[in-house]
Amino acid sequence: MIFYFSATGNSKYVSNCLSNKCVFINEKIFSLKKSYSDEKIGVVFPCYAFNIPKIVERFFDEIDLHAKYLFCIVTYGDDAAGVVGILKKIAKRNKLKFDYIKTIKMVQNYLLGYDMKVEKKKVNWSDVNCRIEQIKRDINFNKSYCDSFTEVMYIKSLFYYTLIKFGYILSDYEDKYFYTTNCLLCEKCINICPKENIYIDEYQIRFRHDCEVCYACLHQCPYGALHIQDEINGERYFNPLI
Repeated sequence: MIFYFSATGNSKYVSNCLSNKCVFINEKIFSLKKSYSDEKIGVVFPCYAFNIPKIVERFFDEIDLHAKYLFCIVTYGDDAAGVVGILKKIAKRNKLKFDYIKTIKMVQNYLLGYDMKVEKKKVNWSDVNCRIEQIKRDINFNKSYCDSFTEVMYIKSLFYYTLIKFGYILSDYEDKYFYTTNCLLCEKCINICPKENIYIDEYQIRFRHDCEVCYACLHQCPYGALHIQDEINGERYFNPLI
């Protein structure tokens, strides 16, 4: 069994390659079972700001996982920094032991400072698939492994973790930076938001100020109507292999 969080399909793709039993981590999962047991359980998610997404941390804090073999795969686009260290910190307080932690470079999809036209050309899907196959073999053989990280990498992640944890980065994020142009109110963004953070009021898209900053709404808008300030262009990304 694999639990995954994904906004642009990278982590979903990895999950689908590793298992045919995948569960999406979104707001709804917290109202379902509070405990899961299986021979092997994996959690796959992207690295955000050198850290794990808030909703994934909440998943570890609120959901009990019981498995003989527990693994994590972290996808990233630019730099995973010390995300493994942060993951171990979260695991320790929840009395979890990860048998396998691996990071895998995918496509950078952060819209501020990166051009999606350029980023999409950088990825070599053949190499990505080879790395996924190696991860699959490792898991099949119950390999014990954890990516290494330096003290500097960990401090970098810990710094951003602290800023995010106490709301210095994400406070009223949507109202400050998001805007729409020619929105047709198709409700795609409402349906895909993992935090149920988007709604329509007075014929306009509104936010409940609980943004995950995953950019699923931005990348997956079928009409390119949702934007963020200082984006390089209107180019968007979604994993083409899904």
